[in-house]
Formats: sequence, C-alpha cells, structure tokens
Amino acid sequence: MTPREVLLLARQAFERAVEEHLPALFPSATEWLFAKANQSDNKAEQIAAHQARYYLQERKELLAPKIMFFLRGLLDRSLDTAYQQFQTRSALQSTGLSLLGESEFEGTLSFMNMIQRLRDSGGQELNELNLRITGLFGQSEIKERENPFRPYILANSISEAVETMRFELTVSKVLKFALAESMAQQIAVIYRLTNQALQAHGVEANLSLRIAKQTDVSNSRGASASAFQHYRSQGESVSTVSRELHLHDWLAAIRANQVSDSSKEGKSPAPLIWLSAQATLGEAVRKAFGKSDIKFSDGNTYSVLRADSNSGGSAQVLPERLMPYLRELQSQGAFTSMTPALVSRSVLVKILGKLHKKNSVEGNSRIRKLREYRDDLMALCERSEQKMTLDVVIALSEAWQLDTRMPELLREKLNACDFLIAQLALMDSSWFLAIRHPARLLFNRISAVMTGVRGLTGPETYFQDEVGKIFKTLARHDCEVPGLFERIFSRLEASLEKDLRNLDRLSRRSVRVLSEAQLRFADSQRLRQEISDVLSVIPGFSQQFRSFLENEWVRAIVIASRKDTELLRSFCEFVPWIVWAIQPKSDDAQRATSRSYFPDLMHILRQGFGLLELNTFRQNALYSWLNDIHERNGQQLAAEALTFDEWQLRFTAVREFQAHLRNETDLRLQFSDIQPFIQAAADEIELPVRYLTEDSHSSQQFTQSPFTKAKKAVESDIWLDRLQPGCSFELFQTGEWRRMCVIWRDQLSCAWLVMTAFEPHPALADFSLIQSAFNRGTARLTESEEMMERAIQKIVSAADTAESS
Repeated sequence: MTPREVLLLARQAFERAVEEHLPALFPSATEWLFAKANQSDNKAEQIAAHQARYYLQERKELLAPKIMFFLRGLLDRSLDTAYQQFQTRSALQSTGLSLLGESEFEGTLSFMNMIQRLRDSGGQELNELNLRITGLFGQSEIKERENPFRPYILANSISEAVETMRFELTVSKVLKFALAESMAQQIAVIYRLTNQALQAHGVEANLSLRIAKQTDVSNSRGASASAFQHYRSQGESVSTVSRELHLHDWLAAIRANQVSDSSKEGKSPAPLIWLSAQATLGEAVRKAFGKSDIKFSDGNTYSVLRADSNSGGSAQVLPERLMPYLRELQSQGAFTSMTPALVSRSVLVKILGKLHKKNSVEGNSRIRKLREYRDDLMALCERSEQKMTLDVVIALSEAWQLDTRMPELLREKLNACDFLIAQLALMDSSWFLAIRHPARLLFNRISAVMTGVRGLTGPETYFQDEVGKIFKTLARHDCEVPGLFERIFSRLEASLEKDLRNLDRLSRRSVRVLSEAQLRFADSQRLRQEISDVLSVIPGFSQQFRSFLENEWVRAIVIASRKDTELLRSFCEFVPWIVWAIQPKSDDAQRATSRSYFPDLMHILRQGFGLLELNTFRQNALYSWLNDIHERNGQQLAAEALTFDEWQLRFTAVREFQAHLRNETDLRLQFSDIQPFIQAAADEIELPVRYLTEDSHSSQQFTQSPFTKAKKAVESDIWLDRLQPGCSFELFQTGEWRRMCVIWRDQLSCAWLVMTAFEPHPALADFSLIQSAFNRGTARLTESEEMMERAIQKIVSAADTAESS
C-alpha cells in the first residue's frame, strides 16, 4: 500500500475514535466548569463558567456534530498539506477549510495553551504517532506540524464548533477550555487506537537514517525534494531562477477564462515587492486570510514578507498626484512638515478616506480605482505588510467584479469602495482573518439577501432601496468613524427581522396567526398542567372526564380569554365547582348547596359546548354521565371529603388564570403542537393557511452519492444558521429545485414563513421538515459558499496559478 492509502486508513481509525469518545466529552467538561465556578474568586469568571455549563447541558446535541464536521474538514486539509514536497501541484493548490482559528486566537497564548494541554496529555502515544508518520514518509526528522492528527486539529475543531454557537465572548472562551480539558482526558486513547491502525499495516515507530550518496536518475523525485529543502534552508530565493511575479500576473490568473479589460492593464510592471524570496504568493495570501497554520508550526519558520529595510522604505519624494490631499491634511494638523519622513501610516489611512469620499462625490461618472493609485500609495507605505494589504484588496476587488453569482447591483456598489476597503484593512487586520468581522458579515448578508429576494416583487424592491441607503451611508463616511460597519450591520439585521414580514398583508397576517397560536398553546399547556396536578392525586377520578377537562375544557377557557372576560372567569370557576359537585360531601349542608348550584354548572357547560362546537351525541353523553355521578355521590357522606373552600384553594392557579403569560417551559415548542391552534386562529380571521410540504415522490426520485448523504446530516445544523430573514434555500419538489426565501423565523424556532417566486401566498414551514430535508440532501443553500469566501478562494487559487505559470 502507498503511504497515502495507509494514511487514509489511519484517518478513518482516528475519526472513528474521536466520534466514539465524543459523548464522554460533555459530562467531564460540565464537571470542570462546575469546579472552576466554585474555585474562582472572580465574579465575572464564575458567571461565565455557570453560563457555559448551562449552554453545554442544553446544546450538547448540536455541539457534537459541529465538532465532527470541522474535524473532517480540517483532516481533509491536513492530508493535503502533510509533507508538501511529496504532493502534486493540484494538492498544493487546494483551497479547503482553513486550519487557522478565529482572529481572537491569533497571536495570543489562549489557543496555544489548548494545544499544549492536548499535546502534554497525548504523551508517549503522540510521540509514537509522530514517529510513525515521519517513518511513513521516509523522513529522518520529526515534525509534528506534518502530522495530520496533531493536537492542533482537535483544538481547532473545538474552537470552530463553539464559535458557530454565537455565545458571549467570555462564555465562548471558558467553554473552549473546558472542552479542551475534557478532550485531554481522552486523547491518549484516541492516539493509541490510531497507532494500532498504523502498526497493523506495518508502520513502526522508528526513524529511518539516511546516508548521503550520489543521487541517480531513478531517484529524481527525491532529489527534487532535497534540492528544494536545500534552497529553502540556505535562504536562496526561488525567484532567482524564475521570473519576478507582478500584480498583473495575479490579476490575469483571477481573470482566467474571462474577457480581459485592456483598460485595466496598466503600463507599470507593478512587481510584488513585499513578497519574501523564501515564500510563494499562494503561501502569503493564505496566511493573510488565515488559511495556513504557518504561525503555529514547529521548528524554524520563515516570513512571507520581505524585511522592511529591503522592501523600498519610505518615499524619497512625495507623489505629485497625492500632494493636494497631503496639503489639506497638513493644514488640518495631521503632520507638521511636508517631508517623506513624517508621512505615517495614519496619514496613509486618511488619504484613502479622502480618495473614497472623492469617488462618492463624483459618482459613477468617474470611479477611481485603487489600482490606479497603487504606485503612489506604495510610496507612502512604511512596511511590507501595508504594501501587501493594498495588493490583496486590489485582487479582492477584481474577484468581486468577476463573480457572476454576486448580484449585479452589489458588484456596482462595491466597485466604488476600493479605497474604503483598503482603509479598513490597514486599520483593522482582523478584516482579513475574522470570519465574523462586521464588514464581512454585512457584505455576505447583502449578497445572500439580494439573491434570496430575487423575483419577489415587494421584498426585492424594498431591499434594493435598503442597499442604496447602506452604500449612501458608506459613501458619506470612512472607517475612521467608530463602529461604522457594526452599526450598519446591526441596523440591517433589525430591519430585515421587522420589515420583511410586514411588506404585504398576507405575510403580516400569517405572522400574527403564528404568534397567536403560540400564545394559545402556551396558555393551554399551563392550564392543562395545573388541572392535571390536582386531579392526578384524586383516587378513582374518571379518566374520561379528566381528559375532557384537560383538553376540551382547557380549549374553551383559552377561546373565552380572547372573547369575554366574564366568560373566562366563569369557565375557570367551573373547574373547582364541577369537581366538588361530583365528589361525596362531608355533610348535608354541602349536599344541599351542590344540588342548588348544579343547574348553573350545566348552563356554563352548555356555553362551553357552544364555543367548542362538539357534536350532539357527545354533549348528551356528558350531560347524562354528570347527572348520574352527581346523584350517586350526592347520596354519599364522607367525613374526610374536602369542602368546597378546600377545592377552591387547590384550583387557585386555574381560577386566577391570566392569558398571554409565558414561562420557561413554554420555550420548547414543536410545530405539530401548535398546528391545531394555527388553524383555529386562521379560521377566526378567515385567512387561508398554506403549509410547506415536502413531496415524498420527488424525495424518492432524488439521488445523491453516499458521501454527500453522510455529510449532509452533520452540515445541516451549521448551514441552517445562515438562513436568516431574507436569505434563501432550495427544496427539491416535483422533480426540480425550487427556491424558497425565508421571510420570518419565529423566536421559538418551530416554524418559518417562506415565500416562493411567482407564488403570492407565503407558506408556513415546519423547522423539523426543513432540517430533515437538509439531512436527506433534498434541501440546499442557494449560495453554497458565502460571497467573501468565494472571493478569497478565487484569489488564493489565482495566486497559486500565477506562481506556477
């Protein structure tokens, strides 16, 4: 077997071992959080630990598949990057899932501490695994970063899974450490099982010693790898034997198979003067976007950027084209003297802001692009990192304009935002690294919603106006305004949540019906529980009459609460009265009172029947049974029988019932529970209710590969998180994919309101139906990848292509 085949078998053993030990992860983490809360003297830490413990207990069913999903993605990437000199060129150009965590872990000790804890716990088993992986590839030097199953993979899987849950920052941090601590207790066993799988295929924990000798032609592949390592170790530039990379090479690779715009091809050669001689362009771009684990690799590392002293330094002469902006800044006190030495990063940021506003003033008649000013701005850069940032933004802008899946209106708006994005990238490096950066969230959401509402007349017009307002705001301001993108994104989310459901009368009424149904269900559950608590302790109480009170009569009370206060009160009082009336009495006075009030109770019962619309047969059967039981028990005296006042006390909660109140037990609803209440509430306002159903015949026709089926069940919960109001998904119905736009998600997540293009009436969709469809592969996101991720993958892939061409 080849090393790659053996490695794949080891991967299966490793993945199976993690999955088997995953259930034991959560009880141990819960205990760790409880102990931490008790031992800590810091109030904030105690609160965070208690909250993390609560979330872990409530959402562990969601967390486990997320951990496995990210683990599989990271393993895919790790297998491609293990001992890269043995991989094909296509493997090196893979643009799979990032091996790097969220930006909050970049450059901090917290993530490294998680890795170190797992590494220490792996102990001898990890050492043996490193030896086996090294020996499998015939190496003589152990490098843990080449081990596809290294502790980094497990730590990052936990980190990414917790991040997707959107907990508070402090809660998220302590929960990651708790899970890492729990994983540390299992990791030695996981590595032992992986070692056993490798040993079964003859991979021993030994190093192979190499004796240097003349390399013949038959070993040319190994010679190439050795030569590559020799050049790397000696620090010799790979570019000395190949042409120097230029920006237009990179942009040409991005525009592959596209019509090239000659006006964009500048006469300047635009060399990538910031790129280190020891690094490739692909490595540099991957690291910029957190798509490489170079930062956490073991042993000697190299920088992807040239040393600042060798990259051109500050400008000797200030660019003539930027002089008007520099004079304006000098007059505003940004610097004291018009000399190159005093032009700082802050001045560069301010110039980008002024260029952005200049674009906004002139409008579409003359859009200045960042590439036009590249050489002038490069002259003001003090560090290689700044120069790289400008070129990456230029490449991103090119990728956006060529992304045909991006709505045309958004491409048009972003075309005028080059300077703003460059300013943002220089001011906030997390723009490149953080998946949940507000600006990235904003652009991704705009793209997803514009795609989702396409073809829906009302929502499409509304959101196009909203996009116009957003970019009008961005045109008037720049990134020096604190929290610019955070505020715009928060306002957009609130607007979509509130306005989409109110755009047309049918959507508005459907939301109202669903909210009313939830309230009625909550009221019914509360009443049913109160009545059941009292009746369950009465020996020999009729089960049929108990069922009538807990179901039909509870429904009558809920209906009365929406109609008449007096009727509600009489229906609530009916419960203790009727229960007392059919029980034995303690004395003759109680018997006499029961007989005198019984006709009034029958009158209240008839009013309830009128609301419930029960058939005549059932009404007569209930009347007859109540008369018989009242007469029979009315003849009995029991000294221990409860008095009427005592029954009143037992049913206090029912007698004092107030509608529209909720408690914590109401927060878990199923669509099937509230569907009868939906229909009742809709009938009252004469609203025809349309439900989204999955065509079972179409579901049977739909086929997919076994690999896709296996992954969909894990991915569904993660990708459904992207289906916010305005976004869309596709459902396989009647032999074709039909696009559904999410108009509203109710707060309890049991039902969604969706609309289909060319269908005027919105539909109520059961959340479990949608989730089941994703699990079976009969539902998919309209945008399989978000806008920003598509653009990043495009420029990373183009960087590899430019390097190899």
